Amino acid sequence: MKRIVSIFLCSLFAVIQVYGQQYSATLEGNKKEGYYQFKIPSGIRSVIGNDISKIRIRDNGGQEVPFVKFVYASAGDKFIPLTIVKREIIADSVTTLVIKNIKLETWTSISLRIANSNSSKRYTLTGSNDSVNWFSLSENQLLENLAGSDQTFNDQEITFPLNNYRYLKIMIRDKGSSPINVLEAGRYESVMTAATYQPVHAVKFDMKSEKKNSILHVMLPDFQIIDYVSLSVADPKLYQRKVSVLANQLVQVKRNRWEDQLVEIGQYELSPANTHMIVPSLFVKDFYIQIENLDSPPLRIDSLSLGQTALNIVTNLAAGKQYSIVIDSAYKAPDYDLSLFKNKANDQLPVLTVSKLKSIKPGSGDIKNEAWKKTFGNILLWGGMVIAIIVICYFAIGFLKDVNKK
Repeated sequence: MKRIVSIFLCSLFAVIQVYGQQYSATLEGNKKEGYYQFKIPSGIRSVIGNDISKIRIRDNGGQEVPFVKFVYASAGDKFIPLTIVKREIIADSVTTLVIKNIKLETWTSISLRIANSNSSKRYTLTGSNDSVNWFSLSENQLLENLAGSDQTFNDQEITFPLNNYRYLKIMIRDKGSSPINVLEAGRYESVMTAATYQPVHAVKFDMKSEKKNSILHVMLPDFQIIDYVSLSVADPKLYQRKVSVLANQLVQVKRNRWEDQLVEIGQYELSPANTHMIVPSLFVKDFYIQIENLDSPPLRIDSLSLGQTALNIVTNLAAGKQYSIVIDSAYKAPDYDLSLFKNKANDQLPVLTVSKLKSIKPGSGDIKNEAWKKTFGNILLWGGMVIAIIVICYFAIGFLKDVNKK
């Protein structure tokens, strides 16, 4: 009995410690009243990743200040056509399109360029690596609003779960109606450069070459969001190599069992004209880059740089008042009146600086954290109830044993 209670109390204490870990950083530069912008630094990103629901802005009296995430317009979006390897129309039945993912890129969407139509259609999307065995990605989805206002076509985005199947098959139902005219399929890619990304510092890597492959192990001091990888290749001067990015992820191996496994995140092609990779956002402390050398000599890599898409925040502050960013994993998404910021968020706003992140204790200092008080109270309440139930059950079982002996 003592052992059970001790284990429970230790667990409870550990939970309290976890919930009690909070962080803060001060905002500086609000010399006059008005709207300001700032980038969330990598030190805070190592705690929250891309989840801004875990942060609050508070004044020195503990009052919350609303904020909104602001996304800069990219340098431009370019429509990249994809290869349609099969196009079949069966009258009064179905239109089938098979699209080839030549570079085995990781996708979550494609766009269909459709000639203007007032129709709406249902479609099914499947994926395959051999164009023989097909696996479901999405079922009974709707294509609608197919008429463009200023062009003779309209681009319809089709979204689906993250995958890198070699082939995607779209089957559009035409039963009882004429088919729509799909002109081409493609993907919109943002025209972005290294300057678009916020640099990630203190990056280390080591490289090993064996069995016609080179493996780079990229290491960081803390977890960070990684969206961009760039390699500086010193030698040879001419090369063209297939590259895979791999990271450890939890994979379900059985119904109730998960394992940490090395998973391929995406495939890329490395050449002197293209030495960078845009990866799906990874929140990792380390990951791997596999370079396929075949019979060519390994690349000599001088340096490696990482970047993350900036999280830009816009808020309204009073002149000269002290404000802090508070980070707590117990926070839920705030419900602010974001319409107040609708016409104020732009990249011309004055910029605030963010101080170095520091750890704080719940309820201490000048930051009053009501969320912590409520969470802590709930932990104590439920913890006490569970201990009481364990104690009652223990004595009840002992009493029944004594009765049975008599």
